[in-house]
Amino acid sequence: MTIPWNNNHLQFARLLSEIRAMGLTAEQSEQLKQSMRLHQDEIDEVFDRAQLEWERAKRGQPVRKTTPHKEYMAFIDESCV
Repeated sequence: MTIPWNNNHLQFARLLSEIRAMGLTAEQSEQLKQSMRLHQDEIDEVFDRAQLEWERAKRGQPVRKTTPHKEYMAFIDESCV
């Protein structure tokens, strides 16, 4: 599969998905929370949504501007991926 380099939607989802897969140290996670002024659950949600959209892209489906809530909830409880 060839991913267009200049497609921000695809590359942003891909980048966040890869960062999550690599993992952040506790210190990095804390710095991210502080710099973004978000709680850990909000950061986790962004990573989850990126992973969901990246999985869609790998199946040839479009990456969406927003992820439907029902689909997101099914993704995090692993009832569908």
